[in-house]
Amino acid sequence: MKQPVEMVVAPVIAARRDEVSVAANELDQLIEAKLAELKQKPNAIVSNMYNFWADTLRLVQSPTNNMVADPYLAYVKDSIRENKQYDQWVYEMLTADGKLWEHPAVGFQLRDDGMPLPYVDNTVRVFLGTQIGCAQCHNHPFDHWTQHQFYELAAFTTGTKTRNLSGGTDMGKAKGKANSYRSLMTQAEAKYPNNKVPGHHCQSSLEASSWCWLHRTN
Repeated sequence: MKQPVEMVVAPVIAARRDEVSVAANELDQLIEAKLAELKQKPNAIVSNMYNFWADTLRLVQSPTNNMVADPYLAYVKDSIRENKQYDQWVYEMLTADGKLWEHPAVGFQLRDDGMPLPYVDNTVRVFLGTQIGCAQCHNHPFDHWTQHQFYELAAFTTGTKTRNLSGGTDMGKAKGKANSYRSLMTQAEAKYPNNKVPGHHCQSSLEASSWCWLHRTN
């Protein structure tokens, strides 16, 4: 049996203790000064936090070739600026429907437009902090997720339908409405001063309502 090692702790020299105390006070003062400076520049706080969320939410200006996400990017910045409650913010992004310029929170879903399974994987990564992507093709080799569970989760968003301005989908046909570029752009222009729509050359709309789910399964 090993014998315990005796340790001798030398007392802290008084002068050294004073140096540490002074340094700690200077650090506190520096932090307080920086916080006060940031309060005078609220946009600096928004910009800093936006950089963090831009990485987390994988924000890009053009998620696809036929869509510009300017309204969604502005929505993220406004949510940070308003200090919106996190649960409310997440709820808005996961349940939003409508056109991007009217309900910019749909930009979260449109980020992976046309990729429903990666959307599920990315959503779980962002909001649940775990990875289930491997279970898309087989039972997860290092976790307890099964392939069947992955597709059970994916079923929650399978009913989401999108339409863009380049040709329309079965969603447009199901409602019996035209899906022309000019029709949608006219609606968008009416929402902005001087009829200038952010990302004017390309906009998309998304609807994720119950009729979409029923239409898909019937």
